[in-house]
Amino acid sequence: MVPHGRNGRNGLGLRVFAATTTLLTGALLAGCGQQADSANELSNAAGEAMGASGDSVAGAADTSTSRTRTDDSTAGERTGRSPTESSTASSPSESRESTGRTPTSTEHPPPVSRCHTGSLDGSLKRGRPGAGQRYAELTVRNTGDSTCTLYGYPGLELLDGSGSPLPTDVSRTADPGPSALRLAPDETSSAQLHWGVVPTGTDPAGSSCEPVPAGVRVTPPDETDSFRLDWNLGRVCGGDVDVTAFR
Repeated sequence: MVPHGRNGRNGLGLRVFAATTTLLTGALLAGCGQQADSANELSNAAGEAMGASGDSVAGAADTSTSRTRTDDSTAGERTGRSPTESSTASSPSESRESTGRTPTSTEHPPPVSRCHTGSLDGSLKRGRPGAGQRYAELTVRNTGDSTCTLYGYPGLELLDGSGSPLPTDVSRTADPGPSALRLAPDETSSAQLHWGVVPTGTDPAGSSCEPVPAGVRVTPPDETDSFRLDWNLGRVCGGDVDVTAFR
């Protein structure tokens, strides 16, 4: 019927509009779903990237830790001690407590002084004579309370009965030569004397090498003071005496 024609067209338009709206809504929803999926994918990708970066950093830290431990182990091998032993080594204070005294530098014994005349006495002993040759042994003894050193030749001067000097010519024998000697208290050292009893060119014609010495003054090596000994060994022609170093 004609009166109803407008209503029919309006109903058809409404249905078309509803269908179109439905299609647009579906399309929009579909687009939103795809965007959400894309966003989720981006988030997941970012998480994986961050996880991978974290793993890399953790791996680097682990590697550094491993290297440090390896270096510590190597240091222990070089020193022959483990790092624990190195860290627990005793300190100087602990060493003092364990030994009961403070470590000091190397201790040196006090220097030994020269044997002085005041700490020596002597004696003369006749040796075995030869043809026109005479020998004697001069011995000195340390009478002091400490060890002293003796090095060199004795000095000699022949004396007459009044204590006046007689002509004396002392020659030092090179063999044996001097050597450093340490004389503890009451220890001795000796030198050998040699002289002739046959007149020499320095004696007057027909002389018997008189006067005979009555004593001898002995001066230790490097000393200026001397001590006197009796001389009971006969004449000394020319006053010539050979002497060895103390030995």
